[in-house]
Order: sequence, then C-alpha cells, then structure tokens
Amino acid sequence: GRGSFTRMWESLVQSVLLYAAEIWGCSKKLGPVEQIQVRTGRIFLGVNRRHPKVSVQIEMDMLPIQWEARRRCIMFWMKVLRMADTGWLLRMIAMRGKGGWLKDLEFCLDLFGWMGVRPEELDRITMTEMEAMLSEIAWRNVKLGWEAGIQKRSKL
Repeated sequence: GRGSFTRMWESLVQSVLLYAAEIWGCSKKLGPVEQIQVRTGRIFLGVNRRHPKVSVQIEMDMLPIQWEARRRCIMFWMKVLRMADTGWLLRMIAMRGKGGWLKDLEFCLDLFGWMGVRPEELDRITMTEMEAMLSEIAWRNVKLGWEAGIQKRSKL
C-alpha cells in the first residue's frame, strides 16, 4: 500500500536525493531532482510518463522534493547564522559582498513569501516555529500550483 511505499521512498530514495540538501537545496536548478520523485510516483501508480505530473503529485500527496530541499537549506543556514560565533561569517560577507550561497538563501526566502526579510530579522522566531511555518508555506504553495495545474488541464 501507500504507507509502505512512503516508508520505502523516504528511506531509500528521498534520503539519497536530499543528501547534503542543506548546502545545495536553495539552488534554482532543482527540476531534475523533482523529475526523479515524479517518475518514482508514476512507477508506483502504474501510469505512463504522459500521465500529468500534477495528477501524480496529488495522488501521492507528497511534498515535492524541491520544497523539502529548500526548507532544509533555510533551516541549516538559520542555525549557522544563529551560532554564537558567527562574526567570522559576517566579516567574510562584508569583505566579499553577497556570496552565491547568500543569494540562494534569499531566493529561497522569497519563494516562501519572505521577500525582503533578511535572515537576521528571523531571530525572534524559534527554530521549531520556523520549521512549522516553512512546511505550512511549502504545502500551501504546492496546493496552489496543483490547483493551477488542474485548471490548465481540465481533464484531471
């Protein structure tokens, strides 16, 4: 059933796909990772590759892996920025300007609707609260995407 598939997915596939996502998860190029998730869902459901992606995602009711990777990345960098000795990091940013990872982090924050919010402004939120908020926002964005996909392909 779906429960055993979900457990197998999480332990065998997702764990490999998300290895070190804390570092690369805010990248803008996560399409190939999601393709693996959708293909796995199609195999489980027994449908061919022309079966709409949005339909597979709805049937499997799994958060697209790119959102999970982004959530993990944000959580990791928030922990790093909250560490007691981050002076070295802040000095490095000041000397070199915004590095690629910081731009990627801001890109992720924008995707989660935190446009214009600087990472240091999130200090008032506990990590548990932040994790719950990120998961809720990700699911809301995914469901909006699903609704748009259904509208586009009315035969779903």
